[in-house]
Amino acid sequence: MKNNEKKCEMIMDAYLSLDKNEIVPLKITAHLLMCRECRTAVRRLSVAERLASRTMKNGFGTSAQNENHISMTKWVIGGFAMTSLLLLFGITMRDSSPAQQIVFYLTFAAAICIYCAVFVAGNLDFFIKTIKKLPPTAILKPLR
Repeated sequence: MKNNEKKCEMIMDAYLSLDKNEIVPLKITAHLLMCRECRTAVRRLSVAERLASRTMKNGFGTSAQNENHISMTKWVIGGFAMTSLLLLFGITMRDSSPAQQIVFYLTFAAAICIYCAVFVAGNLDFFIKTIKKLPPTAILKPLR
């Protein structure tokens, strides 16, 4: 890079602007074949990338995933409790006025909506990973 420092800098900028699996243009390839410093810099960059990907693959950040794990049993128990309370209050409110029943059922409907929203928001990572695993045709398949 000492000889043509400006040219080497432009070539390295062009090389770094390429996507990972993009074909390296002939001009950059020719320069890398001729310039030992640039070739060494590219080799060091590729080694650093491999080391970083190996570090990430070895479980960097797995403890954060374990901390955010939410047990499904809590959600199931909560759902059964809400359903049983709905049935219990529905039976006990049989003799009450229609206005009280409407207020109760609207309140309970709001509680169910909030419960479902919190469930989806709390387990959004799970849903996204599940959807990404599906083949694209499974998502777009019409119902029959």
